[in-house]
Amino acid sequence: FMTLFAEHEVRPVDIDAKINAVYVAAEEKILGHPEEFIKTYLARIKPILLNDRSSWQLFFATIAKRDVGGEVHSELARGETFAGDDRKTWSELIALAIRKVNLEQNDFNIWLSNSWLRFHIILAVLTGALLMFHVLSVLYYGGT
Repeated sequence: FMTLFAEHEVRPVDIDAKINAVYVAAEEKILGHPEEFIKTYLARIKPILLNDRSSWQLFFATIAKRDVGGEVHSELARGETFAGDDRKTWSELIALAIRKVNLEQNDFNIWLSNSWLRFHIILAVLTGALLMFHVLSVLYYGGT
C-alpha cells in the first residue's frame, strides 16, 4: 500500500530533481497572469511547493493509507473562481502541488522501507548471534 498514492521513483536523487522541476514549472506558469491570480498563488500554492511536510504527517498518511495529494487537491480547489485561461492554469498549478506532495510521500516511503530493512538486518544478525551463543553454551555445559 506504500505505492498506492505516491509517485514511483526509486532514487532519492531523482525525487529531489523532480521536486525542483515542479517548483520551476509552477513559477513559469504564473508569468503573464493578473496580480490577483499571482497573489492567490503566492498565498496558497507556493507554501506547499516550498515547505516540506513533517515526517510524522507522512508516516501517519502511509499507515492510514491516506491520499495526501487528494487532500491537497480538495484544499486548493475549494473556493477559487478563476475563469478562462486562469482556471486552466490554476488546475495545472494544483496538479503540480499534488505531484510535489506525492513525491515527498514517495521519498518518505523509500526512507521508511530502507530504515525498516536495516532494523530487520540488525535484528536477524543479533538473533543469529544469540542462537550461536545458546548452541555453544548447551554443547559446553552439556558435556558433549
